[in-house]
Amino acid sequence: MPPKQKFPEGTRPAPAEKTTNAPLSGKDGLAKLSESTSTVEGPKIKDILNTPEGKEKFKVKKIVIAGPPRSGKSCFREGAKQAIKNLPNAPYPLFITACPDGEGAWFQETMNKDPELAAKLKADYKSKFTPEFVKRVADSVSNLKLELNFIDIGGIITPENAQICKDANAALLLCGETSVEAGLPAEWKTFFSQLNIPVIAELYSDYYGKDDYVEGTGEDGVFRASVHHLERGENLGDREAIQNFARFVVNFEKIVNLYEKESKYTFGLLDPRPIDAAKTANKQIFANAKNGAIGIEMTLPQYLDQCTLGNIDPQHTDGDITKAAIDVVLDMPLPTEEVAMVTVRPDLDSLGSMALLSLRQKGLEVTDAVRERAKKISISDTFANGEWKPSALPDRNNIWAGVNDKDLSAIAALVMDFKVPVNQRIKVLEKWFETGEEPVEYRERVKKDRMSIVDALEKGDIKHSVVGNGEIAVVESRSGAGTAIGYSLAPTVVVTNPQFSFQGAEPIVKHTICQYKLGYVDLVAVLKELNEIEKGWGGSPTIIGSPQGVSSTIPQEKIVEIVSKHLLKT
Repeated sequence: MPPKQKFPEGTRPAPAEKTTNAPLSGKDGLAKLSESTSTVEGPKIKDILNTPEGKEKFKVKKIVIAGPPRSGKSCFREGAKQAIKNLPNAPYPLFITACPDGEGAWFQETMNKDPELAAKLKADYKSKFTPEFVKRVADSVSNLKLELNFIDIGGIITPENAQICKDANAALLLCGETSVEAGLPAEWKTFFSQLNIPVIAELYSDYYGKDDYVEGTGEDGVFRASVHHLERGENLGDREAIQNFARFVVNFEKIVNLYEKESKYTFGLLDPRPIDAAKTANKQIFANAKNGAIGIEMTLPQYLDQCTLGNIDPQHTDGDITKAAIDVVLDMPLPTEEVAMVTVRPDLDSLGSMALLSLRQKGLEVTDAVRERAKKISISDTFANGEWKPSALPDRNNIWAGVNDKDLSAIAALVMDFKVPVNQRIKVLEKWFETGEEPVEYRERVKKDRMSIVDALEKGDIKHSVVGNGEIAVVESRSGAGTAIGYSLAPTVVVTNPQFSFQGAEPIVKHTICQYKLGYVDLVAVLKELNEIEKGWGGSPTIIGSPQGVSSTIPQEKIVEIVSKHLLKT
């Protein structure tokens, strides 16, 4: 039996009493927590889920909420309950208060409405462990039948808590700065290891923090995050860390090892440049496709006949601007052979479609949550954002001004990162579809990118103007934000990137013309006229672009002149 730990009892002290030093940041606190637990060997959730018995075991989840006193467990559990209930088709979360002085959901809800009454009720409720209490709770844990259950135990390692937890099958640790500095996470992990219970989540309680920090699910299958200012009366269900935890805990038995399975499919990204090296690389991609290739948004005509299993491209090939490739792959019959999937457009729609097909092939259930994420991609890809309205340009007070799909920014940045092999990008997308977890480094990267856009606007490095009686925004930008900046100003946008680089290749001049929705400009007529001047322009009725892989020779002024001729009356 683990040794009994002694902690001072009582309510959480006032914030000023918690520490005399500068508090740890959420990221640093989480790192120290994980460093502490890493010193203790214990059952690993990944290993358990690799066995048929393990998968069966988690059909009824019995998850212990554990950690030292004053970590914010009662607040966390209330936030988790709110977040889980807000998930589509999530199971009902049952919470058992397994400590005599427990503050159940009743306490948090009463605290929100009447703090004085809640304090009085808690004082009346306080008592010591009794054999009868321990047996009653232990029996309740043993007999749980619902799909998702949480057991909130006291903040002290005791034989009584061991008896209560003996039939649980998972644990989460929530620890604040004082306990992390004292190395207590390791003692709690030891407690659970001796009970053969895997720790599935490590959460740092960052009382003084202003923001959450989400590391996500690690290679060991453990979810890690820092949640800030766990305090009664706060709306905790909206916290980023708690929402991510909710998505994880509902699905972890399905997803922890899912991404390690190799896909039956292979994935290829074609190079549009008309040079020998690109042609040779593209030829090899198709040569490796022994069972045929499926194109996804394949917009290079010279390779269409090599997509022997078809081309999923409702917008550009089929002319259906209301549908993205990802809408098609959600329910299409799966290829049965080990086929290749190829694209020339490494964006969320094309690579997201590959990831969805791969996940379905691995046995993923296409849940409402997965469909919701696919729908976000579809809306972004088809520009189905409703009526156009002018908006402010991004500035230091609002770096996200003019962005309709902020929620997709981090995962989109990963998808466009040519330094990451396409297979690895697909795996990250698979995880995102199932859990909603964003890659942390890209979340930070896009924030820096947005600030760099603000800097460029202030310095005049991004040039923008409005012509055609306010109907056309003309933008010159080396960043990928040109379209969003243009849509802040007008419903039709002409964007020129004088330094566009595909997969790190030599930069070229790239033009893009788009309209917020049908009805502002006849882009079919614009496309025809531009192709008479320069072959290779392509696109759909809502967005067209200059030839892929080569610099356009048409000046921006000429493009604006042609677009102006084909504006439609609104």
